[in-house]
Amino acid sequence: MSLNKINAKFRVAVLLTPVLIFLSIKTLKAQNLTDQIPPSPSSMQMQRYGDYPVSQYTGIPDIKIPIYTITEGDITVPIYLSFHASGLNLDECSVPLLIGPGWTLQAGGQMTRTVNGFPDEIFGVSTPDFSQNYQTSFQAMKDQVELYDSELDVYSYNALGLSGKFMPNANYLLDPYGPYKPFPLKENNYQLYPGAIIDDKGISYSFGGNNAEEWVQFQSRLLNTPYNAVTTWHLTTVSSAKFPGMGVGFYYQNGPQVGYQYSTAYMMDDAYYIAGQTSDPSADLGNNFPYSMPLDNNRVTNFSSRIYYPKFIEKIVFSTGFIKFILNTNKTLNRIEIYNKDQQLLRTVQLNIDKFGGASGSVNRLKSIVYNDALGNEQERYTFGYVGEFSPLGASSKDYWGFYNGQPYTGDYVPRFNVDISYAGGYYEDSRIGMFGGYANRDPDATFSVLYMLNQITYPTGGYTTFQYEGNTSNSGPVGGLRIKTISSYDRDGTLASKKDYNYWHGATEVYIEKDLFREEMGVISEGVRARRRSFLENAAIPLSPKGAPMGYQRVDETEGQRYTVYYFDDQPAYQYELLNSPLLYLNGRHEGHFRRFAHHYQPWNFGDLIIKAVSGPGFYKYEGYSYDSYINSTVTDLLIKRVVDFIPGSPGAPSESLAHETLGSLFNFAKQYHYSGVKRLSVKNTWDGDSVNGTGIGTTETYAYTDPLHPMNITSTSMVNSKEETIRTDLSYPYNFTGPVYDEMVSQNRIGEPIEQVQTNITKNKELSHMKMEYDFFNPTSSGPGRLHLKNIKKSVTGAPLEIEATAQRYDNRGHILQQVGKDGVIVSFIFGYNDNYPVAKIVGADYDTAIALVIPSYFNENYFSHNDTDMRNHLAAIRNGLPNAYVTTYTYKMGVGLTSETDPKGQTTFYEYDNIQRLKKIKDQNENIIKSFDYHFKH
Repeated sequence: MSLNKINAKFRVAVLLTPVLIFLSIKTLKAQNLTDQIPPSPSSMQMQRYGDYPVSQYTGIPDIKIPIYTITEGDITVPIYLSFHASGLNLDECSVPLLIGPGWTLQAGGQMTRTVNGFPDEIFGVSTPDFSQNYQTSFQAMKDQVELYDSELDVYSYNALGLSGKFMPNANYLLDPYGPYKPFPLKENNYQLYPGAIIDDKGISYSFGGNNAEEWVQFQSRLLNTPYNAVTTWHLTTVSSAKFPGMGVGFYYQNGPQVGYQYSTAYMMDDAYYIAGQTSDPSADLGNNFPYSMPLDNNRVTNFSSRIYYPKFIEKIVFSTGFIKFILNTNKTLNRIEIYNKDQQLLRTVQLNIDKFGGASGSVNRLKSIVYNDALGNEQERYTFGYVGEFSPLGASSKDYWGFYNGQPYTGDYVPRFNVDISYAGGYYEDSRIGMFGGYANRDPDATFSVLYMLNQITYPTGGYTTFQYEGNTSNSGPVGGLRIKTISSYDRDGTLASKKDYNYWHGATEVYIEKDLFREEMGVISEGVRARRRSFLENAAIPLSPKGAPMGYQRVDETEGQRYTVYYFDDQPAYQYELLNSPLLYLNGRHEGHFRRFAHHYQPWNFGDLIIKAVSGPGFYKYEGYSYDSYINSTVTDLLIKRVVDFIPGSPGAPSESLAHETLGSLFNFAKQYHYSGVKRLSVKNTWDGDSVNGTGIGTTETYAYTDPLHPMNITSTSMVNSKEETIRTDLSYPYNFTGPVYDEMVSQNRIGEPIEQVQTNITKNKELSHMKMEYDFFNPTSSGPGRLHLKNIKKSVTGAPLEIEATAQRYDNRGHILQQVGKDGVIVSFIFGYNDNYPVAKIVGADYDTAIALVIPSYFNENYFSHNDTDMRNHLAAIRNGLPNAYVTTYTYKMGVGLTSETDPKGQTTFYEYDNIQRLKKIKDQNENIIKSFDYHFKH
């Protein structure tokens, strides 16, 4: 068997790299599934694709416009524009963005963090010392606690299909001197670091570094000077352990500086009732507390402010070319230029951006995308339409989830509160109900949040797709954000080609909106007098979208003509919620403590996975059912500390402070926050494919076993019951199941997701059906090491016979390409690479590599390839065919960054491949330039 085949008809416009796996092992995977400083709004546009999934579960359609795909060995980098149709996020309209609200350029990835408290690196993560007696030293205790950071920062990543969250310093509180151990919030096979990820194929992703980090400058009343902290590390390199000479580099440019999030609060001080007090407390309140009632509302700007310094992608470099991203003077994306390695412009993608509401508008609108050839001639155009796109956006309000709700802007986003107020009105015990806070209406309204949502894409062929949305709803009423209602596709003449309608069931929001979520309460002491201080805030103390989206749906129905599909998803809570209990606070003899709610026990594996997919139509019914097992693998904790009594400096002495302490209780409340690393994996898959009329069909049940606790995500065996009611089991082994330096190196490279051995057995008949094993070895040793690790042998047997070698790789180059291999028949197959070792230029069956390469000048088609045209290249490579008359020689020529331009078979007959102006295959011609096949591109929509 050949380890590496290049078919007689070469796959055109695909960068072909010979690899060793043509006898592939099946790898089975489950279904895919106020005290914070968040990353910048531009970073959050990308991060939401990890936090706010695009799926039927959330009602968000998958809208993508392709730009280009980079392929480097086993690395794939798709570049495209995506639109997140969740509703108009008002924050995106108030800051400069690369494109506009809803649109994200997917061109690599990033790692972000949400800072809880202070950035971990400022004060370190530690628990303050409460062993001292602070009862008579309130100020010392306040300083001791507030200059500690006891909460862990949470990191998120979203890059090239990888997404998740982790805590890099999770074990620091328990063992500050112990080894580094990251803490993923959902288990996978990745190695995680603050600036790097290695996936289970050994592909490394590096983040941050020179000009690839976004800083936020923040200021707090607890800090004398502003501090800078990194909140986003952009993807800078992707490299492969399997193909060590290949990789992709990412470079960035400065975006616009953004001043952001000066939050507002309303403050109110009122009296506490103290039994036996003889003086009227209103005098003390008036003299000592700045926010005492019955004064008017006291609106204050919060002490925290932030300035973001975003970065935008500038250039992506890979083996066969590079891509440049050109910005306008206002820092929006103007165009994308795609070059080959010879610095020849292949095509440009122009983004036409203007303003919603016309020239006087303030919000960017992506009007169209135009694909031009190297001469600037238009070849294709996508045009976009939006809801209310000719309406300008004025000063407006947002709902509780941040979506535009059409309400007038009142100067802040603080809701109105109905509160009790205690003050001296002749009787100091008097307590009355009054309205307090801001005037913002934060209720959701889908008729406004749908503004500027994409509602039509017109394709280059003239056909178009329309999108209709509706607001999210739960059992308790409207919820922020949108869901897709109908997707309709039309032909060029306006004829309806397809239509999908969606209905949603069992939608529930995990957090019900109540105004107490926006309220905090504490005691204050000044000169022996105590009062209650309440703050009314713009932002809730807990996440209002704990599952990323404002809500998810357990069932979604999709109707397309006579085809009916039902989806069911699991939907368990993301968090557990508790109260940070306050000490005894009394007003007029009643318990009046308002306790802050906090969320912990986060379990991101609890929701959003597909359970059932059932498809039915005239005469058929198909069913897929998925069951999962999940458990908590490990736990770490940090400490939530909240001040509940504030001592105002200037109090005359400890005795009154001590008295107040004894009366009011502790100065601070504490609570452990629990963080879990959880496992969720597919355990059973059931399928049925049958006739809905007579009830006949074929069903299967496949179960998955995971028996290695150190690698809980790797399947160790699968079992399936076939149509004969026989159980077929497949056992899988991985690099860590084998010993020796070869497999130790695979584990160190984290190539632990690649099965090494597979054995398939008929359990019912107790009979082995097949056995396959991949054997690896080191190649190209150096003075500093044993060399690079590559696949050497593929072994195979059937019906229990001994393993036999099917194919052996004998030689690799330094980039991971196979240069020579031999099959079980003893026939040698060798490969020669050119164009800077990017493409195979010759395949020789029946001769070794050294013999073949000696017949040509390697620099002719490698370093100096750009100096020769295709005819010269074919003539030079013909020396291999002429010099090896007993071998079968096939040669190839290319256009760098585009694809194959000619293929000459062992008989010397050449097939030519021609491309249009934007590098798509146009014609295939034979030796005499007769057209064999032509291509006319129509867009599926």
